[in-house]
Amino acid sequence: MTKPRTRSTTASAATTIAKELRARLDADTDNEHATLRAQVALWDRIRPILAANDASVGLEALDALVVSVLAEDDELPPLLDRTVVVVPHPDASVRGEVPAHPLFSFVASPYHGKRPSAHSGCKAAGPAKKKQRQLRRAPSLLQNLPAHVSAKFRTDLDQLEQAAAELGTVVVRLAYRWCGQRAWYDSVAYRDLCLAHYRLVMQFRSVFLDCALYAPTTKANERRKQKLNTIVARFQFLSRNVELFGYYGFLRLIEKGAHDNLMWLGGKAAKHSASAKAAKVDHDDEDVPAQEDLATVLCTNPSRYKVIIGRILDPSRVDEDGYASIPELLEQTHALDPARPEHLRLSIRALARVVLDVQGNDPPYPNWVGNTNRGDWKKLLASEDLQATIDEVEQLLANDEPVAVFNQKPFQDTEKGEDDSDYEVDGLPTIRPPTSRKTSVSPTPKAASKKKRVHTGLSESEASEDESSDAEPDDKPSDKTPKGSLYESSDDDEEEEADPSTNDKAGKEAAATPSSSPSDDKSSGKGHDKGRDKNPRKTP
Repeated sequence: MTKPRTRSTTASAATTIAKELRARLDADTDNEHATLRAQVALWDRIRPILAANDASVGLEALDALVVSVLAEDDELPPLLDRTVVVVPHPDASVRGEVPAHPLFSFVASPYHGKRPSAHSGCKAAGPAKKKQRQLRRAPSLLQNLPAHVSAKFRTDLDQLEQAAAELGTVVVRLAYRWCGQRAWYDSVAYRDLCLAHYRLVMQFRSVFLDCALYAPTTKANERRKQKLNTIVARFQFLSRNVELFGYYGFLRLIEKGAHDNLMWLGGKAAKHSASAKAAKVDHDDEDVPAQEDLATVLCTNPSRYKVIIGRILDPSRVDEDGYASIPELLEQTHALDPARPEHLRLSIRALARVVLDVQGNDPPYPNWVGNTNRGDWKKLLASEDLQATIDEVEQLLANDEPVAVFNQKPFQDTEKGEDDSDYEVDGLPTIRPPTSRKTSVSPTPKAASKKKRVHTGLSESEASEDESSDAEPDDKPSDKTPKGSLYESSDDDEEEEADPSTNDKAGKEAAATPSSSPSDDKSSGKGHDKGRDKNPRKTP
């Protein structure tokens, strides 16, 4: 009968065999045991990582297990004979969150956009019939940080999380808010677009934050894939907007409307990526800044690092280093190139609407159309493959039929977010329409004199918003975010004209009627109109 092994006999046998292996390596002058030496060296590197936290238990059992595997000795079969608990490095620990409980309540968010209870206050509360909403755990900013990052960098990220935690929320929901924000479109009139917008933000706003911070990570490949998926989803959403409103109509809503930053303009190429190098080549006459690792910025440019950290919780500035405008985004990402793969450009119908607008009228603002004599603009306007789609879209517009098709499932209760991230309350969207400006935005006299019909995609009521001078702004939403350091917003019309929280990147042009004077060309942005054909329409 074989005597069962005990921990003491296992440890004794492991020690004896370990000494034999060490003697074998020490006497190996001909490098006969090179494989064994490499295996031992590998485990030597792993051991201090596992032992980084004093709370870890049973690491000796792992040593014995590795020895038994390396020895291949019948006297010491590879068995783990006790429980092993490995605790992460203290610097990598993630702060816990209070779990939901039917008795001990936990407020998930300071934002209260819910309707009041329909039951009378004097009625005794019965047991909850609905399943309690669970607080979604957001990944910590400290998660997946490499071990070599500085203590200051970790401290700064932790302070961001602490500031958000004091408000009962998390960093990503402060940086990319939803409820109460103003969209560039009427969220009630365009419910399909609003739902697509909601799903884009809720699914990918953690990636938005990763791109805004661009902190070093041990999972660079995973982040790269997530960023690509987010960019593809943004192309799809941009396509729906262009299909729905037309190219000029969409830009007029985005750049000349009073709204908050609900369009993600971040996600520029990393500094040493192939995309950044290609952008430098394609825009050799412009300065095309690329994104740089935030830990590197801390070492090379501390003042810039301070600015980046300081604006993360400010939704009006979090993507300040992103694309300056929709035209810049489309050009630098080659979204206007019809030869690109479908998922890396605008949809075929959106491209057709761009061509119809550009060939039908000169742009109301010169920077809305780039150089039509080269690059993607030239490819787009000269593409013969688009002609069938252009004819189809033109016929749809003439028949007053929709160009944009939303093949999406209806909103499900399972998609509900926290109180500050709900899609709708009482059947109405939680984001608001844009605030009407008091200043009018008139088309250029040259564009207004064109006799060819221009499909702006806007209804008569929406098109007249630019000329409205007596519309009152919406009521100011409740906002428990402290004023000053984190986020300041105002719905006052006079302040909105200069408020950076609106997505008006070309604010200097908003209050003036554009003209054909040379000064307009200088203020229109870098490189968008250099060498542009003044009459880009194709000859029939």
